[in-house]
Amino acid sequence: MVHHCTPAFPIQKSLQLVGMGKDTNNQQHMTMEVSELAEEERYQTGDKAGETGQYRFDSLVEGFSQEQENKVIRVAQDEEFPAAPESGKPAYWVKIK
Repeated sequence: MVHHCTPAFPIQKSLQLVGMGKDTNNQQHMTMEVSELAEEERYQTGDKAGETGQYRFDSLVEGFSQEQENKVIRVAQDEEFPAAPESGKPAYWVKIK
């Protein structure tokens, strides 16, 4: 199988609370800042790892699973990524940096 990876999202945005205050009408407001996150590479069940490392469960290829969100595995270079640990369904994995 040829190695390939799928970007999680072309651009991800995050919101960060940068302050609390009051406006001219004495109403409280929050100041939010939007920042861009770096693109993550995702590996799918059956892909071969380009390098040895720890990878975290990202999501199922199809569907949603809450139970597996914090699962971390170790994958050796050229080893195939496994299916989701609980369901056995195809999954996406992201390298922990």
